[in-house]
Amino acid sequence: KRAMYIRAKVVLDNARFGETVLANQSHKALYDAEYERRKITLIQAVLLTGFWYSDTEDRTGPWHWNGIAISLCQTIGLHRHPDTGRKHSKAIPTSDSSIWRQLWWSCFYREAWFSAGMGRPMRINLADCSTRMPDANDSDNLLAGIPECIRKKYLPEGTKDLSKLWTELLTLTISLAKILSWQNRAERTRPGKTEIQHMDDTIRQYSFRKDHAIAHGHNHVVSLHMYHLELYLE
Repeated sequence: KRAMYIRAKVVLDNARFGETVLANQSHKALYDAEYERRKITLIQAVLLTGFWYSDTEDRTGPWHWNGIAISLCQTIGLHRHPDTGRKHSKAIPTSDSSIWRQLWWSCFYREAWFSAGMGRPMRINLADCSTRMPDANDSDNLLAGIPECIRKKYLPEGTKDLSKLWTELLTLTISLAKILSWQNRAERTRPGKTEIQHMDDTIRQYSFRKDHAIAHGHNHVVSLHMYHLELYLE
């Protein structure tokens, strides 16, 4: 009976895996067919597709999809802060600007850590970007139109704390991006002593914040993300 149970479980797991692979292939086919025309929706879909990695030989892995997301963001200007002071410019709703910032900085975050892990130069140069980093208030803007019953059903508690941790992770990622830019220079120009000292001081500040934050009580989801941030810091 135990052998039959194990065999049945393996068959069921394989079936579920096959369904997931088929769904992922369908997503890629829809992208190739240009089914979705709305760029923001397309960027969201491409970012999510990058979390699926079925095969080490898959040419369309996370690095590929994040590159597409970056290109789409740059195509519609998400990497630049919109100049609303210009004549004939339209006011952008706060909810839209918040999600645009989140999308762009999500691309940046994944790009930096992919580059560090895969030994490749980043495809984003922060000197070309002016979109400000998300802050803790963005979570309120993003959740403003969601009914309370939906929030409780699908969203974790402590979204404010999670937003703060996300901001700290992005700040740490900026430091990583600067280190990668030094490392991947073609001429191998070494950074100055002042630059290195400033970077070291900045990272030490994260360590202090991390220890201070974990010392306080939080729910399990927030605690999990705190330890996640600690892993990045180490």
